[in-house]
Amino acid sequence: MDVLKVLKNKLDLLAMEPVKLAKLYGTEEAPDMYVESYTHGFLIEVKNWWSPRRYDIDTITRNIISKQWNNTQYQRRESDGHGSIIPMKDGKQAVPVLVVTQVDSWTRKAQEAVRGKFGQDLVITDHPIIPVHNQIDAECTLATGASIGFDLQKVIMRNR
Repeated sequence: MDVLKVLKNKLDLLAMEPVKLAKLYGTEEAPDMYVESYTHGFLIEVKNWWSPRRYDIDTITRNIISKQWNNTQYQRRESDGHGSIIPMKDGKQAVPVLVVTQVDSWTRKAQEAVRGKFGQDLVITDHPIIPVHNQIDAECTLATGASIGFDLQKVIMRNR
């Protein structure tokens, strides 16, 4: 029950700031989603890479760093494929944000690359985002979601 209270409080905080949310088309080249607050746009890439695989700089560059983070407009992904073009807030580049389960097993160069690119806007969940099959999974997913919501709220507040 405490997890639900925490999640509700985090969602209430997020609700105080109206946002535009869009999944982006072509996520091989573009980040996963765009979120807009009153003052900024945020491009968010999510990597649910929980395995202790030793991701190297080439993998990180190919899957994260080389994405199109600096565009001032992106194509929205609709359920039937391509969608409309959405401009970034006030025509400015959006703040890049990476949400990832962990980086500890990555090579040093890979860790340095994401920390250099995202700085304080690197959100590490320390737990995978898992499908819900039972009550324990549901509680785990809620706790992870609350943690991500809280950390994303800090990103928004820091970039005002």
